[in-house]
Amino acid sequence: MGRKPTIKTIIKNLDEDIKEAQGVLDDWTFKDYVFVFLFYRFLSDNIIKYVKNTLNKDYIKMSNVEGEKYKKDIIENLKYYIQPSELFQNIAKTQVDSPYLYGAINTIFRRIEKSSDVLNNTFKIINTDSNFLGLEEEERSERIAKLLRAIEKIRFDIEDVENDTLGDVYEYFLGKYNPKQGHKTGTFYTPTSLAELAINISKLYVKQPKNLLDPTCGTGSLLINYLKHNKDISVHGIERTIDTYCICNMNMLLRRIKKYNIINNDTLLYYNEEWENKFDLILANPPFNIKWKSSLIDKEDKKYTNVPLPNDNTADWAFIYPIIYSLNENGVAVVIDTPNMLSRTNQVETSIRKYLVEQNLIDTIIYLPDNLFANVSKEVCMMVIRKNKDNNNILFVNAENIFSQDGKKNILRDSDIDLITSYVKLRKTDGKMSHLATLEEIVRNNYSLELKKYIPYEHKIEAKEYDIKPIDISDETDNLYHEKIDIQRHYFLKDLREFTYFIEDMKLLCKTNIQYVKAGRMKDDSIIRIANGVRKSKLNVSKTGEYLYISAAEMENGRIYPNKKTDRMDKKSLEFIKKETNIEIGDILFAVGEHDIKTVVIEEPYNNIGFNENIYIIKYDRNVIDPYYLRNILESDYFRTWANNDNMANAKSKKVNLTTFKELPIPIIPFDKQKEIGEAFKKLEEYHINIIRKIYCELNSQNSLFRNGISRIGWILKDDK
Repeated sequence: MGRKPTIKTIIKNLDEDIKEAQGVLDDWTFKDYVFVFLFYRFLSDNIIKYVKNTLNKDYIKMSNVEGEKYKKDIIENLKYYIQPSELFQNIAKTQVDSPYLYGAINTIFRRIEKSSDVLNNTFKIINTDSNFLGLEEEERSERIAKLLRAIEKIRFDIEDVENDTLGDVYEYFLGKYNPKQGHKTGTFYTPTSLAELAINISKLYVKQPKNLLDPTCGTGSLLINYLKHNKDISVHGIERTIDTYCICNMNMLLRRIKKYNIINNDTLLYYNEEWENKFDLILANPPFNIKWKSSLIDKEDKKYTNVPLPNDNTADWAFIYPIIYSLNENGVAVVIDTPNMLSRTNQVETSIRKYLVEQNLIDTIIYLPDNLFANVSKEVCMMVIRKNKDNNNILFVNAENIFSQDGKKNILRDSDIDLITSYVKLRKTDGKMSHLATLEEIVRNNYSLELKKYIPYEHKIEAKEYDIKPIDISDETDNLYHEKIDIQRHYFLKDLREFTYFIEDMKLLCKTNIQYVKAGRMKDDSIIRIANGVRKSKLNVSKTGEYLYISAAEMENGRIYPNKKTDRMDKKSLEFIKKETNIEIGDILFAVGEHDIKTVVIEEPYNNIGFNENIYIIKYDRNVIDPYYLRNILESDYFRTWANNDNMANAKSKKVNLTTFKELPIPIIPFDKQKEIGEAFKKLEEYHINIIRKIYCELNSQNSLFRNGISRIGWILKDDK
């Protein structure tokens, strides 16, 4: 059997149908309609499956009168009831053409809510009689019918859907539809890999917790992921936003979780005396960088007694106090948060960090990669909080470059999670990935918990810091060897992403001061001029000539690499080429093949080299365009997209020729910004070449050891015989 699809994948495949139902409606609001109708479908599937498995009856075909016979049993076991005629499947078949569908759906949803103690207000996050869906009754009904048909297409067994079903949908919509709305509200669905890391870390401290709290539970991602490890644990959550709270309740109900309590409230203001020192384990991913009002705190609320309060414009540290209040003496809290809170130098936040350090509550801080969340690309951190520490040290772990890529986002693989967890478990200083900071160090740094204060940044970006000596194949002590090789690769990918963000920032900075000039303008206002190399047929070229004749094959990584077999010319041919091309320092050589693009900036005199006709020699105004900025454009997706669209319609082949190349629009931004981009591009390229060479050498070294080991094993077997 193949791998079963996640609901996220299913919804992505149905995206066209859902967008048709949505029409011109607002993305962020329409997502709630998708959630609720999916939930309606799941609730219906759940009843059908339950009746089939326990009573061996087909609930879809029952009459409402017959269904009433089983109502008490269904509510007792599933905690809600839907009569047969109002199942999703039956409504999708019998009423999709009704002009009054919108009203019927509203009635059904209210009836389902009344049947259940746990579904109260769940369906009220949408209103099918709202003008949002259309001004006319028929328009509202038609839109609902399209959504019903789209969701009806889904084919899966409810128990086959992997992981966090509605959470997957939520994450998809955060990434696909208007992610800025989620960003504004600090709403970040916690991805599964990050949840698994938090759970792994928590298990180092508390093996079998009896209860679990997520004080900012959202759709319930952290709770649901932990329940996969321990189904008997009692879970509690608080969620402020009503629609997200409803989705969390939906998630719990679908999984038939028996011991759960989700509260719709603001965790910063919610006060429950019974929660003081109550929880064995707390997992939290609070909203990032949101405002709060400390003036609204209840005077009786013990969470904030005798502690320094953060300013109202940033609530990051305010979320830590409910966690500390609710954590019991032997418990542990793992909090996913923004690293900005660890380094801000204002007096208030410095005093908060001082308080927490002096109370010996912070155990470990892990700096994690960026781009892990669906709707935010910034880096995050993970903080371990404990009340029963037996030392006053704080462990810092630099895991910013430990990740894998999944499309446009980053993820933590199982091996990445294991590697990060191993550093937390070892709790040692290695000067590169981890540092066990003493209280004296932290005081000396004025209670800043910024990573670079304890693990210098040069260790993050220089591959040479991770020099790895070849190890004997029998040596099992260095079990992190392969992870270290991965780390070297991650450093390059990290820098590559940062360069991409840098380019995007430059584009935003320059968007009001940017001009597009066609590459082939040949008049007085020309910025770029283009000439071809020279054909072999016009020259005396052989393998034994005195002067080099270069083709695109010898161009790579911004350099020219002539090999022993490179064609060569006589002196007369060289003089002819100089006259035809007039190559100067700063010119750019540019070649496009079927599958790749090659560019070289001339950095030294090439008085004894000629270039063939498939290499373009680009000249430009040195005061207007930076050569490495132009190289970046020619090797970018911007150029590839242009080369593959209608601009190539008149080309004789897939290769860019001189005529088509002259039509390329070059974006001209301020020269100083071009220089910044050019320098960054050049530096990154050098780093790329060095790290690839290093990894290649290391792997070759290990391959040799492996082959030698296999050879030794072969001789042993032979001797045994």
